[in-house]
Amino acid sequence: MATTFVPPEFEDTVAPMRTAHETILAALAEQHIGFAEYPRFLPTPDTRGTAAARAYPMQGVLKYHGLSDWDWRIAYLPRSR
Repeated sequence: MATTFVPPEFEDTVAPMRTAHETILAALAEQHIGFAEYPRFLPTPDTRGTAAARAYPMQGVLKYHGLSDWDWRIAYLPRSR
């Protein structure tokens, strides 16, 4: 699998983001919340003129809820009470 390119000016954010990711995964597991794994490979596209798009949940969150912090690209996730 190819590695992700991180521009030099963002290298210092990799470790905190990785830690936050692991914290989120641990919190989901603690609450017994499952989710589908992100696909490693996408199917071969249909080249016969059919168009389709693939969207993941985070895209919907950003589209409908927006960002709480534009500079850090943190999604706004309102708490439900």
